[in-house]
Amino acid sequence: MKRILALILCGSMLALLFGACASKDEANPEQPQTESKSAVETKSNKETKTVPTASTAHDSGKKAGTKPETKPTEAEKPEDSAIKDVFDGDVAEAGFDGVVCAESDGRLIYESEASRYSSDTFFRIASVSKQFTAAAVLMLCDEGRLSVNDAIDKFFPEFYEHSRYMRDGTPLSDETMQRLRDNKVTVHHLLCMRSGIPDYLTLAYYDDSDGDSIPDVVSDVSPAYSSEKNRAAVKQWLYTTELSLPDQTFDYSNSNYLLLGEIIEQVSGMPYEDFITERILEPLGMNNTYFGEKTDISSLKFAHPDAENSENVWFRLNGVRYGCGDMISIASDLMIWARELMDGTEKKVLTDSMISRMTTNYSGGGYGYGLSINENMGMISHEGSLPPFSSILAVIPSQRFALVMFDNRYDSALKGLSQKLCSDFMRGRNA
Repeated sequence: MKRILALILCGSMLALLFGACASKDEANPEQPQTESKSAVETKSNKETKTVPTASTAHDSGKKAGTKPETKPTEAEKPEDSAIKDVFDGDVAEAGFDGVVCAESDGRLIYESEASRYSSDTFFRIASVSKQFTAAAVLMLCDEGRLSVNDAIDKFFPEFYEHSRYMRDGTPLSDETMQRLRDNKVTVHHLLCMRSGIPDYLTLAYYDDSDGDSIPDVVSDVSPAYSSEKNRAAVKQWLYTTELSLPDQTFDYSNSNYLLLGEIIEQVSGMPYEDFITERILEPLGMNNTYFGEKTDISSLKFAHPDAENSENVWFRLNGVRYGCGDMISIASDLMIWARELMDGTEKKVLTDSMISRMTTNYSGGGYGYGLSINENMGMISHEGSLPPFSSILAVIPSQRFALVMFDNRYDSALKGLSQKLCSDFMRGRNA
């Protein structure tokens, strides 16, 4: 079995499906504020650090795309060979030729060898980015600069000031608008997808065949505009579109994390991307993880879409993926993050309290803060889909098992295969 000596000190496994959840009444989202181990006072007048480009690395000495320094791992165990044989069979049966990497107890136990790509190929990780946004929010909470109970209009005063309209143009009644003002969305609701705010990214597939008018934001967002201008158009749509009462149900919405990215920027006084880079990526040594909008990918070993799987134009627009899906990375870098989430590993940026809050099942959809929760299997995970890119990071903290998968095809076998790989690992571990 092929071993790579790449930043691999721990393991944990995949958690890809949503489980059942505890409601807000069952779990108080506000935890005792404990100073984050990585806490540093950020001054509003601090000089902004340049976000890495193809010629600027996190540690200001390495170029983007530089392979991480290799470190020794534990010796291969006899069961690793058996797992590799099983995984080879699963991958071949699925006809999957993207990236598959798995770790257990600090050892690389599997890396697909028939892939078109390797563990140092860059991919857009899409919604896998959300857990980094959630971690950043909790850092600010633990520093006393933010609370998950803060109402949304503390950061966006216009949120309840405008009239709101249904898709057919009918305005919401005054009674409904008052109920919304009396039951405000909080940071907690944004984090666990219970805000009632609709998903602006679904507009990429907007169908007006039923006679409804196309939302203005579709034409107000343009590839010619800056990230700030496009985000302003998205927010204006969020201020006037139909809204449901918060905490009624789980409803996955990228809008929540775009707003969280803006909150991080307001509270920290730093660009969202810089905060994530300085407070999470650099301390962990994730030197090959960047923000796609801020990075020149032309010199990177990047998995570009092929002719049959071209990118959806909407997702290439500046600002559209902000806070919810703009990161690019390589498999070995995401493994570093996976170790930070595992049981029994030395933490560099997260605290046990932060991990506990991220992995609490708050929603009927089985969602914590930026992570999907499968309580039956003890797995945490998130998948990402940014057509045509697909990605998955899954961890079983108690087993110290992690799985990372990438593909540049939206309709790939990635999701079903990831579930089978995890099940087969657990079956082999418990045999």
